[in-house]
Amino acid sequence: MSLATMVAGGILFIIALDEGNISVGDMVLGSDNKYVVSVPSTEEGKSNIKLGNSGTADYYVMTMNVDKGYCKSYKIRPYVVLRDGSVVYGAIQGYNVFDVAKKIYDNNLMNNEKSHNLLYDNLIKLVDPNYMRVDFDCPKINADT
Repeated sequence: MSLATMVAGGILFIIALDEGNISVGDMVLGSDNKYVVSVPSTEEGKSNIKLGNSGTADYYVMTMNVDKGYCKSYKIRPYVVLRDGSVVYGAIQGYNVFDVAKKIYDNNLMNNEKSHNLLYDNLIKLVDPNYMRVDFDCPKINADT
C-alpha cells in the first residue's frame, strides 16, 4: 500500500473498553458495539519522537479521559481508509493505563522531573498508594554526538 492510496487524514484508531464484551468483529469501523469508538488522528497528535523501528512511519499519540478507569482493560486498533473506500486494519493491541504509566514512570521516560512527579502523584499513587517513588534520572547527554 502506498501513501498515495490513503485518504487525507491518514491513520485512525478504534478504541474499546474491554470488559469481556469486545470481539474482533466489534473492532471495525462503524461498529454498533457501544463500547467501541472510532477516533481520527490529527496533526496535533503526530509525535515528534520516533516511537518504533520504522524509518517511514508516522507515529501518533493520544490523550483521553478514562474517568478513573486506570485499571480497566482497553483495546486499540489502527486503520486507514483508502481512496477507493476500502479499509485496511492493523493488529488489535490491549493495554491498561496503569500498566503503561508504571512503565513510563519506572523507566524515566517523562521529559522532565515535574512531569515525572505529576505522573506519580496524579495517577500511580492514586491507584496504588504503596507504589515506591522513583527518583527522576535526567537524560544523559552523549558528548560524542
